[in-house]
Amino acid sequence: MSAETATEILTSFKELDVKEQSSLMKQLMTVFDKSVSAAAGKKTKKAKDPDAPKRQQSEATVAWIAYVKAVQAETGLKYSEAMKEASTRREAGDPAAPPKSTKAVKPKKEKGGGAGSSSEAESEDESKSVASKSSKKSPAKEPKAKKEPKATKKETKKPTPPPEDDEEEESLVAWEHKDKKTKKSTKYYKSSRNELWLMNDDKTQGPWVGLYDPKKDTIDTSAPEPELE
Repeated sequence: MSAETATEILTSFKELDVKEQSSLMKQLMTVFDKSVSAAAGKKTKKAKDPDAPKRQQSEATVAWIAYVKAVQAETGLKYSEAMKEASTRREAGDPAAPPKSTKAVKPKKEKGGGAGSSSEAESEDESKSVASKSSKKSPAKEPKAKKEPKATKKETKKPTPPPEDDEEEESLVAWEHKDKKTKKSTKYYKSSRNELWLMNDDKTQGPWVGLYDPKKDTIDTSAPEPELE
């Protein structure tokens, strides 16, 4: 805005009466608040490093993808359907199919266990506390018969449970995706980062599939398999 334009606006504002000035100020403050909120809501995306090394796929994943593509070329099915057909053939004992992945699904961490697990943890902590106190009382030079610890008020107190880890282990959850074109559903195991593994018929974790894009509702099968620790 130029200085002349600002001067004209101020001159026009002074010519208004008090009510009109107050109404105009409220409108300006509303516009200003929206502009500030919009500017604060914008987030800058972190640029990807083009020189960063790409993750290499495991030999089992490469073999499985090659097998699925061979089934796809033979049957003319889509990749997701060819993957299900390949899994069925492997279950039937196709000698050309690669072996199953030995990775197991990590169970979710349960917070706040039941009364049984709590009492077992308390008794275990009490036994450790008693053993620790007994070892401190016994002299190091001459071994003597261990005395039974006397019951004190401190020992009857319930030990405080250990603090839970801030970060929980990455877990996979069962997830089903429906193809919009074929109307067929496929079951997967999905991580919190939208990484997909095929779910076998016996509910075990199958081979690596790819990375799911929730905005496009597509699966990128060229994405490399992550390494689960």
